[in-house]
Amino acid sequence: MTNRYLHQLSQCKRLRDMEIKTSERMFRRQLQPNKAHKFIYCGIEKAGSTFWRRLLQHVQLGTVQTPYRIRPELANSYYVDLSKSTLLEVLGLLKSFTKFIFVRNPFTRLLSGFIDKLYSPNPYYWNKIGIPATRLARETTHTCGHDVSFKEFVEYIIHSNNNPQSKRDVHFIPAHQLCLPCYIQYDFIGKIESFEKDAWFVLGKLNLTQYIPVLQNFKNQAVFDALYDVSHTFVEFRKEASKCLSFEESLKRTWRKLQFRGIIADEINLPFSYKEAENITEEKLLSTFIKANKQSQKFDLRSQKPKHLMYAYSTISLQTLEKLVEVFMIDFKIFDYNIYPAFIFQNTNISTRT
Repeated sequence: MTNRYLHQLSQCKRLRDMEIKTSERMFRRQLQPNKAHKFIYCGIEKAGSTFWRRLLQHVQLGTVQTPYRIRPELANSYYVDLSKSTLLEVLGLLKSFTKFIFVRNPFTRLLSGFIDKLYSPNPYYWNKIGIPATRLARETTHTCGHDVSFKEFVEYIIHSNNNPQSKRDVHFIPAHQLCLPCYIQYDFIGKIESFEKDAWFVLGKLNLTQYIPVLQNFKNQAVFDALYDVSHTFVEFRKEASKCLSFEESLKRTWRKLQFRGIIADEINLPFSYKEAENITEEKLLSTFIKANKQSQKFDLRSQKPKHLMYAYSTISLQTLEKLVEVFMIDFKIFDYNIYPAFIFQNTNISTRT
């Protein structure tokens, strides 16, 4: 992790003349301080932020429990909002506290956000991002935003980054704009790609080793948590989403979301009819997901998620991909991610660039 810190410093020196598009208020809202243990976490959505915000609730309350005991929808309870603090107060905390962030490959972070917030039933994000994205891409304005394609979504992300008046959301904003790593020297930079190892390391450095034992079954806990969250969200949004999608189509998308994430095998089909989708309870849905996940263990789940990632980006033109890279260029460089990975640029000569 020391190498990441040094890499960030060297890259930020090279990029010091680049303009960082952000707002002071947005930056403050990402910060989660703990004054008792003197550390600050800067949360980056779709990069483990829900996990850390729940764990930090336990730290705040002095309870040694797994963060998965807290439901995902309650992740921001006890959140210490620094957006109303003075700049002097925030700078004082940043100067004296240990600071850490967790980051993620921009390509996987963006697709994860699309699947979670726009592909799966979510009327709030259909309205906030889906409608403006489809209006930008099409002549028609008659849409709920539920049918926005990944291609249209990517084009909107590029457009909104270059047009300050456009609606943006923290789930899709570059990490460097959220946490300002070229202005704030974070002591530890963890990555989703090595999350478990990095989380243990950070907990040790923060003198919170008492939380490591409750996370020993981390992967299984994370899968169950995802299944619960998807079940709960489907039932919560089912009625409102039905204004745009049938119950059956909403459930199909929810099922596919778990397949995209490599939790349920592509070979296992949705076992519900239209009538069942309309009336299914959260408990029944959760038990079905758990059963499907167990049945999926005999299939090659490890290659499933990368396969869907490759397919999603194969729908994006080379010209658009290059524009997308420009939007996230600082993230790629300071967090040491491959700008032109072969699994995305496999059909072009661009993958030979450095």
